[in-house]
Amino acid sequence: MNMKIEPRVLCIGNFDGVHRGHQAILEQAKSISPHVIILTFDPHPKIIFNPETAPFLINSTNQKHDLLRTYGAREITSWPFSLDLAAVPASVFVEEVIIKQIKPDHILVGADFRFGKNRDGDPTLLDDMSNKGRFETHIIEAIIDDRAMRYSSSRVREALSRGDINRTTTILGHPFYIEEIVIDGDKRGREMGFPTANQARSPYMILPSYGVYASYAHINGKRHKACTNVGIRPTFKVKDPLVETHIFDFDGDLYGQNLRVELVQKLRGEEKYDHLNDLIKQITIDCQNARELLTS
Repeated sequence: MNMKIEPRVLCIGNFDGVHRGHQAILEQAKSISPHVIILTFDPHPKIIFNPETAPFLINSTNQKHDLLRTYGAREITSWPFSLDLAAVPASVFVEEVIIKQIKPDHILVGADFRFGKNRDGDPTLLDDMSNKGRFETHIIEAIIDDRAMRYSSSRVREALSRGDINRTTTILGHPFYIEEIVIDGDKRGREMGFPTANQARSPYMILPSYGVYASYAHINGKRHKACTNVGIRPTFKVKDPLVETHIFDFDGDLYGQNLRVELVQKLRGEEKYDHLNDLIKQITIDCQNARELLTS
């Protein structure tokens, strides 16, 4: 019996956030063939070229891969990025890596995609090489929203910098969440009557603007209403930012576990209180506001 061989469709890019623009590329790839392959780079090139850069990544590698699979990727190749790789001419990378190792029948890239030495690789180069008959190139124009603005990772970061979770979610097409290991804290929240699951953000991972957010904590497949503080807790003069989540109606040990915290809406900015009782009163109000918002 003859087995039908599905064409191999390759999408290339960083795919940070896996936002609606990325999803549109995956949809077009799936319209050609269900065998969709992703070629991305790890670490993100920005980290190699500018290691002192401020945190900017929307997703960890694992989160990005999970999202890419959710939206249709069958295979994911995460190519190690280095200065040596950046010095390889684009045509050589296409020949030695893409053609010889991945062996795609089709390649999809965004119109602004660039790669290789001096960023000399672009859709035109791929189109020229595809004329040799070894693959077909598809150039995807920017996907725009109802405001005539293109979906992009930079727009996600800009929305997060304002704490605008609604806009962030709209651009992403899925909730924004922080997923990190729960670490041991100073127990101040517990002493005030609001125990928290504390998470330190991994290097280069972006945080939204500091403040208090209505949120959901995902534990063992169940979604719990919660209230999350992101920041440095100015009342206690903490140096490094933390993500602290008070989970409503939950009493369990989460230390050492990987916790997903989905941010829903910012309630207020971070503030400094001179008296502990004032802070406790405000946390009580924050939790009440979060409950009401999440219930509505």
